[in-house]
Amino acid sequence: MEPRDLEQIDTFLGMVGRTSLLDYYGLEATCSDEAVDKAIKGRRGWAQGQQANPKFRNEALWLIKNNALLRRVLVEKREAYVKELATRSESKNLQVLTLFIKGTLAGGTLTADAEQAILRQARTMGLKDDATHRQIETLLKDTGARRAPSDEPETGAANFVDYYDLIGVALGASLDEIESAHRAKYRWARSLRDKERVTRLYADLDEAWRVLKEPLRRAQYDAVYRGQMEGRPAAAAAKDIQGFLPGHTEASSGKSSSAPEDSTPVSADKTPPRRKAPPRPPAVGRDRSLGFSGQPTEEATAPPVRPPKPPDGIRTLGLNTGKRRRAGPRLAVASPELLVLEVGRSPLEHGIIVRNTGRGAMRGRANSDRDWLKIERSRLDPDAAEQEVRFTIHPKRMPRPKSVALVTLVTDHGERRAITIRVEKKRSLFGLFLVGMVLVATAAGAALWASGWLSPQGAKDTPLTIHVDPTAEAIYVDEIQVGSGSKAVVTSGYLLNQPVMVRATHDGFETATATVTVIENQPATVNLHLQLTDPLHTGPAEGLTPVDVDPELFGLAVKPRLRGLGACIAGASPALAGQKLTLNADVYVDSQGKLLYIASSDPNLESTENLECVRRHLRAAQFPLLDGDYAVVKGHELKVTVPSADGPSE
Repeated sequence: MEPRDLEQIDTFLGMVGRTSLLDYYGLEATCSDEAVDKAIKGRRGWAQGQQANPKFRNEALWLIKNNALLRRVLVEKREAYVKELATRSESKNLQVLTLFIKGTLAGGTLTADAEQAILRQARTMGLKDDATHRQIETLLKDTGARRAPSDEPETGAANFVDYYDLIGVALGASLDEIESAHRAKYRWARSLRDKERVTRLYADLDEAWRVLKEPLRRAQYDAVYRGQMEGRPAAAAAKDIQGFLPGHTEASSGKSSSAPEDSTPVSADKTPPRRKAPPRPPAVGRDRSLGFSGQPTEEATAPPVRPPKPPDGIRTLGLNTGKRRRAGPRLAVASPELLVLEVGRSPLEHGIIVRNTGRGAMRGRANSDRDWLKIERSRLDPDAAEQEVRFTIHPKRMPRPKSVALVTLVTDHGERRAITIRVEKKRSLFGLFLVGMVLVATAAGAALWASGWLSPQGAKDTPLTIHVDPTAEAIYVDEIQVGSGSKAVVTSGYLLNQPVMVRATHDGFETATATVTVIENQPATVNLHLQLTDPLHTGPAEGLTPVDVDPELFGLAVKPRLRGLGACIAGASPALAGQKLTLNADVYVDSQGKLLYIASSDPNLESTENLECVRRHLRAAQFPLLDGDYAVVKGHELKVTVPSADGPSE
């Protein structure tokens, strides 16, 4: 497996929240290649329909672009991929098991029973014994712990701990007395300066509480305790005590706490050999709840209770609290979506804060749809986590005192953000006077209209027809969107006998604008011609990977543009009017399904104007998204009918 392929897959899995591609597609590691192919095709079909859905757009685009990678990994290199998944799973499980082993070694000794408990735990996690043994040996060396000698009894006189003496209560003490004494001893132990001694004392206190709080365990311990006091053999004491110690499944949390109910550190089926009880604490005056007396020393302060720190190397954080890895670059705009600015006579500079909240380089551009708003640098800095897109407003070029512009940010990976900028020129006192006069006149006109002296001059009976060549994503009349495509007919939303601003926009084209005055009962027509922002004179760069494209889907994308293309050629070359042409060209398309380049030796395309018509209309087409860098259709035939009369395409 190539590291680059694994990195791309991991990025995608982090985005969709899955552990593997097999998990994502719901496949078994041993499934047939036909099942894999069916799953990939089915998901790709879903992705084609989700490209415009903001919720699934990034997922869909990744699936379409990396279709070849998915087939290569799940079909050609599936065995290597499954092996890589197994290696990762083993590594993750070893990390979890390491916490368990370190907790078991906290006492400094590894008994045979404890080692068997570790092996059982590892087997439940799917780990092999040889890997577990290697991890145990490594941790024994790192922590300085040792194995208990095989001839050393696990419980006997040498390792017996007097829990009653340790806590400071009598043999027949009640559970309440034991609990109170245990808490007090915990507080006293915390005040000691020898941290290593504190850790050992905490472990002994926790074990004492676990044994003495359970009636059955305490009875068994009392039998061994009496045997020790009477001098019985260690083997007999060990036999009596067998079964009262907690198993590894009950004590695997690896925590110690001042509250007895939570005092359950990691251990094995039997506890490791115990050291002798530490010295009794200094005498502290008579305390009936503790069962011993004495005076406090300089060590015997009583600060607030706090659980002991875990052994070195043991982390107490959750295993699944990490944040999901973000996938690829992500466009974000810190500035408001609507900027309202006031400008005087001099040009005004302003900026938009753009951020990359994802990972990796973010390439893109910034476009303005108005000539009076100029962007200083149209290309985004791909390596900047935050940057400012600076623009300058030229008030002398504004057609009206109040104007609106649209700044569009588009990244190469398909994200788009639009910021609307409303600009108003500052008015002088004379200007304010004129505005007042206009308001008075308007009020008077409204009164005359209401009285019947004036008839309404609306646009409902006088249509305004707008033709766009090649096509528009949005058509505006006086800053109100009225439609899209190649044609829009408007019958309202503007005033008669006054100048009306019409504009059309499309990604990859400069904004086309026109001003028209609609006279009552005289239908008006506006023809807008969109010009390319990129001349498309350069083919794909070296080092990019070409892929195949479905010719049928390619033809379906071109078909809607053929009629408009014929009208464009009719206007550029009147001599070809009325003819049916078959134009032959090599068409290059980028990964986002946009025209990249055209190469042709067709005689009818030797004319620069005709070739420009082809570029403009194919750039307005949306081709299929690719799973590679680009695709080329060699010798594609464009069957075009050139109309006999010059006219816009509807």
